[in-house]
Parts: sequence; C-alpha cells; structure tokens
Amino acid sequence: MLQPQEITRRCNACGARAVYVLESRSSTAGAPEVHKRRRCECKNCGARSTTREISDELFQTWLAHSKALAKALDVFQDNQVTEKTSCRDCFYREGTMCSLGLPEFMTEEAQDCNNFRSAT
Repeated sequence: MLQPQEITRRCNACGARAVYVLESRSSTAGAPEVHKRRRCECKNCGARSTTREISDELFQTWLAHSKALAKALDVFQDNQVTEKTSCRDCFYREGTMCSLGLPEFMTEEAQDCNNFRSAT
C-alpha cells in the first residue's frame, strides 16, 4: 500500500507549504561519495526543484576542508600589501572624472585601481 505524501517544506517560488517529493534516489554517478537526489514539486504553483542530500560524514569532511581553505586564504590576504589609493591624488584625475574613463572614479572600488599613479 502506498503511503500518503507528506508535505512539510515551503515552495521557493510561491512560499506555500505545498511541496512534496516526486522522486528520491541514491546516486553515485560521477562521484565516489553517495548522495540522495530528491525531485520535488509544489502542488500550489507547479514549481519543481531538486535537492541533493549528503551523509553527515561527507559534510564533516567538507566542513573541515572549507575551514582549512578559509584559514589559508586569511593568511594569504594578511601577507598581501594593501596600499589604499585615492582618486584625489591620482595623475589621471581630470576635475570630476578619470581621464582613463573608469566608471569607478571616486568610489570604494577605485581604492585598488591598478592604474593609479601619484600626481606628485
């Protein structure tokens, strides 16, 4: 006998609590780790989505790797020389615009401009 489909999740498209699982299967295609793929559909608006669920062990491994990568990136960024430049002091400034035509003139994005040349 088939079990009634349980509706527990909200739809990303319409927000209704009407999402049910169409299909659920374990998959190892293209990856050594096992994950479950669930295809869902909203009864309210018909929007479909696919989720992939991984094991707790695989998640813990991924979390450890991402923390190690974040530490390495922090060390790398700390070692970089970050010299703030200002459009006000740049050789290429012409009144209220950049003579190179950069749209980032006098914005936060211009702080690391690789074209900066001191006017003095």
